[in-house]
Amino acid sequence: MKRAIEAVQNAPTEQKGETVIEVASRYAELAAAIANLHSAVERAQSLCTQVPVVTFDFGARTPLTPMQPGETDSSRAPYIGGGMTFHF
Repeated sequence: MKRAIEAVQNAPTEQKGETVIEVASRYAELAAAIANLHSAVERAQSLCTQVPVVTFDFGARTPLTPMQPGETDSSRAPYIGGGMTFHF
């Protein structure tokens, strides 16, 4: 990570007599150093993820139109209830 920080702080500048390939390789080193820095940050952040152990739900449901007399569809019946989900 120290190498990446130094590479960013001392960005390559074009010097006299340098070929295009030499300048491109220095920019490639800078890009690799920045990618390594990003990877190090991502690895450090991945240790801090929080995952819930259990989730509780409570809700109510009612149809928009009332049930007609003689209708037996239980999925349209009003409902009040709760739930609990365990995350493994």
